[in-house]
Amino acid sequence: MSDDRILMTPAEVAALAFGGEENVACEAVTEASILAAQSRYLRPVVGDALYARLLAGDYPELVDKWLKPPLALFVKSAALPEVSARVAAVGVVRCEGEWFSPADGDAVRLLQRRVRMEAEELLDEAVRHIRSEHVRYPEYDDTANVRCRVSVVGGVVLCG
Repeated sequence: MSDDRILMTPAEVAALAFGGEENVACEAVTEASILAAQSRYLRPVVGDALYARLLAGDYPELVDKWLKPPLALFVKSAALPEVSARVAAVGVVRCEGEWFSPADGDAVRLLQRRVRMEAEELLDEAVRHIRSEHVRYPEYDDTANVRCRVSVVGGVVLCG
């Protein structure tokens, strides 16, 4: 059963962010992980009014072209630690195949950071598009966008 609160399916995330479902364990990308990424990254940027319209199925072209790519990458970033380790009956284990060796924690964190930065850039592009088409998306309001109220300088969050 599909959750009508999510903007994309796990299969779409797998295709956009991982290159296909065969490249990611199905338990790493769930509807819950998509909903969490939407709540954490999209809703604070597009605002409650536009977010409600997106969930209602309005503006499908905005969702498909501009919001699904960064959302998929935010989900990927969150899923990377789970992809590199699995919870099994014997505890947390790493998969070591015949031809592959697992990445260490530092490598996973670097990849997470790179994927999240790419997602942030794509989300910034989406916001620029929304602003340039303000007549088409009247629910968008810069004052509702957390990025217009907060700056991050050298890892320090500045409110303003």
